[in-house]
Amino acid sequence: MADSHWRVTILFLLADKPEIEQEETFIHTGEGDQTEVICIVHASPRAEVTWYKDGMPLDGNSGSYLINHRGNRHTLTIPGVDSSKFGKYSCKAQNQYGEDQKTTEVSGTKTIELTNALQLRALTGNWYQDDTTPLFSFSAIYLLILVKLFVSRSGNAFGFLPQPRL
Repeated sequence: MADSHWRVTILFLLADKPEIEQEETFIHTGEGDQTEVICIVHASPRAEVTWYKDGMPLDGNSGSYLINHRGNRHTLTIPGVDSSKFGKYSCKAQNQYGEDQKTTEVSGTKTIELTNALQLRALTGNWYQDDTTPLFSFSAIYLLILVKLFVSRSGNAFGFLPQPRL
């Protein structure tokens, strides 16, 4: 009887629900900047990824956002950030075994400039005991200094006091 050799190949297919890794959970940016929200999606079989802003689905063809992926790295690019684009962005990955969703908040500080002036004011008047008899007269001069304040993109405030001229 001849020796028979059998070759058996066992192939394990791992199937699992998606799992998302986030690069950042909070992104601080400024108006006019471009920023990216990135999700790394691990899934077998491959998951379908959908992007949301404040719970509403995003359209990658609108021009307001660019949606891209290379391998399992999914990127939402937000060009020309303004205050209307601040909010919570979510990536949701789904396959037949389940789903996962992660959220990144995009926020920033507008550049604010508050400008006021140095003012010298005088106040004069009389206090009366009745309608005709003055108790005393007074006069006051006071200096009102208002600050020019800037709030930077990083959220730090800085300002200066104008120097009065005497």
